[in-house]
Amino acid sequence: MPRPNRQISATGYYHIIIRGVGKQILFEETGDNVKFLHLLRENLPAFQITCAAYCLMDNHVHLLLHDPGSHLPRFMQTVSSAYARFFNFKYERSGHLFQGRYFSVAIESELQLLAVFRYILQNPERAGMGAAYSYKWSSYRDYGKKGGIADTAAIAELLGDVSSYRLFIQVECAGEEHVHYKDEGEMPGAHTNMIFREVLGTTDGTVLQRWNRPDRNKAVRALKSKGLSIRTIERRTGISRGIIQNIKT
Repeated sequence: MPRPNRQISATGYYHIIIRGVGKQILFEETGDNVKFLHLLRENLPAFQITCAAYCLMDNHVHLLLHDPGSHLPRFMQTVSSAYARFFNFKYERSGHLFQGRYFSVAIESELQLLAVFRYILQNPERAGMGAAYSYKWSSYRDYGKKGGIADTAAIAELLGDVSSYRLFIQVECAGEEHVHYKDEGEMPGAHTNMIFREVLGTTDGTVLQRWNRPDRNKAVRALKSKGLSIRTIERRTGISRGIIQNIKT
């Protein structure tokens, strides 16, 4: 079945998400995050693309990119291929590092642009990894500054000074993503996040991969009992469908 054509944004802005294949951890140590950010900094000007926001999580990456010249496919291929080679060599692994081609959403309005901008920077907080302002691997501290990877000039025209920006990021936006994402499989809603946080203490379901088997199975049973589908649990945890099916409630 052929892949659907990507939607072209009238504004030139795109929300990009890349994930590790099978929930593969993408950043094992600080040097890995540094390498990925170096590749971003190096290739953004080469492809005439600017980055309005970024957030590097354990097994996925969020980017808010402005690509007026339609160079995004080659840019993403260059960055992801270079990082995969680096990672595979460093950790003596082979095969694909990323889960298929990158996921992208075309940004069509200022409202959507600001919603995605805030969503990206709030990602660590949503995952229970700490406050947005203290997370080391996002562009939170690039706002209003020159020389950083993120160019926030266009966002600053909409939000104003740093104080206004900080207040904007602090505002709860649960469910806001539903205005812009039709596929719940790609962008889970507030209700699913609430269940994961209740059962696991975090919205990051991949923590179950590091739990012992009895505790993992108990957690999976709890997730199923609260109405989450096997597909949702599989996608959010990286645990195979067969294992989830065999864990009886």
